[in-house]
Amino acid sequence: MARAIQGSGVGLWQREQGSDGAMWWSDRMFDMLGLAPADQTPSSTLLRDLAHADDQAVFEVLEASNSQVSFDHAVRLRQPDGQCRWFAFKGEAVAATDGGVRLAGELLDIDERKRAELALHEARQLLDNIIRHSPSVIYAKDREARYLLVNRAWCRMLGVEQPELALGKTDDAFLEPEQAAHYQAEDRQVMTAGQALNQQETVVIDGVARTVLSTKFPLRDIGGQVSGVAGVATDISELQVAKERADALNVELERFVYIVSHDLSAPLRAARGFHELFLECFGDQLPDGSDFYLDQIQTAIDTMGRMLGAMLDLSRATRNAGPWQRIDMQDLLAIVFAELEDEFALGPVYLCVGALPPLVGEPKQLARALQCVVHNALKFRRPDGPVRIELAGELTPAGNRVQYQLRDNGIGFKPDHVDRMFRVYQRLNPDSRYPGLGMGLAIAEKIIRAHNGSISAQGELGQGACFTIELPQPADAG
Repeated sequence: MARAIQGSGVGLWQREQGSDGAMWWSDRMFDMLGLAPADQTPSSTLLRDLAHADDQAVFEVLEASNSQVSFDHAVRLRQPDGQCRWFAFKGEAVAATDGGVRLAGELLDIDERKRAELALHEARQLLDNIIRHSPSVIYAKDREARYLLVNRAWCRMLGVEQPELALGKTDDAFLEPEQAAHYQAEDRQVMTAGQALNQQETVVIDGVARTVLSTKFPLRDIGGQVSGVAGVATDISELQVAKERADALNVELERFVYIVSHDLSAPLRAARGFHELFLECFGDQLPDGSDFYLDQIQTAIDTMGRMLGAMLDLSRATRNAGPWQRIDMQDLLAIVFAELEDEFALGPVYLCVGALPPLVGEPKQLARALQCVVHNALKFRRPDGPVRIELAGELTPAGNRVQYQLRDNGIGFKPDHVDRMFRVYQRLNPDSRYPGLGMGLAIAEKIIRAHNGSISAQGELGQGACFTIELPQPADAG
């Protein structure tokens, strides 16, 4: 019997009434508490001292004289290492042979289970807080389209006072019949296909049209079967209005830049013509030293002409775009290398091309953007060695975009100048060995941004530069 008790994993105890707190513990109970029977006298006081401060009141039950007492408590008891473990402390009143009452019970180690329960509770609390306070609409429905869960944002959008008022109801209770039927059809589509549905749509609530970015996805039970549908929707109406205004302003700005650049060319041509006519008519009558000032005028006119031409190039960089299409990066490179043939002929150039995933966009524009970046590497070469250009690409972790990196071994730039790299008319190297207006990278950045992409640069003076370009990937690319 003793072996059975010891091997059961359960600690047993007894408490005789009127025994001044003295108890009997089984050897297993001593083991569970990390105590030696020879070193400790079991008592209710010892148990209370071992208990976590918040659990000590539990052991007052050991002083009960009620013959009907029965209890089952989860308590934390301190181990020899100072750490507390969770135990189930159970007991009940048992009639003694002398007609009195004694308490008997068991101690079970439930630490792993209790900690798992607490972790699950904390996770549920965290999820509940996220859902409750999220500014996005969050909801879940069963297979019959009845709401299982909605959050406060859903209530605000639909004009419902409390989330509980929506539970068990369908969209018919809150939306116009046509719109409710539309959403229920989408729910069935998601559950049948077992795949998420992402879309931007217009929702009319109380006669007001709202632009919503939504995701619907199937809910699955523990067996993996579709049990309903859940969704997250974000009201982007204000962002949409702001975007439309910004787009309109950008169109107006581009139109203004084009008009100004184009119209200023006419008076500039007139100034150049009158300068030449002046030299032709009065050149031999001018005093000595006049040539210097006239040359300065000519240089300023030529510079202004190049600046206006560059501004026109910038304004036209994303105009008259053709349809977007899947593009093989190798084909794009072939176009760029052909356009830069003269620059490649200026000295030895070593190209190291790695994996280049396909991308999507307007081919001519993206070729122009890549040409600007490659031209930058060729232009700012070191004077004492060949140019080395490395180009490789890879998918981003999300898998829907591709990232290319172009590295060179040129003269580089100071890291604190990186914010100026893509600005109009910014030249980081005014040295006469590197002519130009500082427009190429600005054109590249504009084209890439128009393709929902981004471009950034890193570098060190004398150690080359690295340009990172991120662009959308074709939907059918693997």
